[in-house]
Amino acid sequence: MLPTLLELAGLQIPPVLQGQSLAPLLNHQPYTAKSSALMEHHGWKTLRTKQYRYLVHNDGGEELWDIENDPQEYHDVSANLKYKDVLAEHRHLLLERLLSAERPLERTWLY
Repeated sequence: MLPTLLELAGLQIPPVLQGQSLAPLLNHQPYTAKSSALMEHHGWKTLRTKQYRYLVHNDGGEELWDIENDPQEYHDVSANLKYKDVLAEHRHLLLERLLSAERPLERTWLY
């Protein structure tokens, strides 16, 4: 909500603020939603896509759930060779999301 309010007020969204402005939707402009959700807590980070949830611990341990086939996330499939490409893709997606959060924002404020 806050990124939307800041953008509508013409203020720059601080890079430390999580979330995405929905102002383009209100102005009938093209809007591209993120294809994944990033959640963080002390000791782990997790990335949720439409079909999978990938979790990495600070010690490097990984878990992967196929939530389409296992919605309650009972079976970690990270060691299953059938999912090796999915696991690699989600490692990449998580790294990409974390690095994009550190990129400097374009200066957009009016003052």
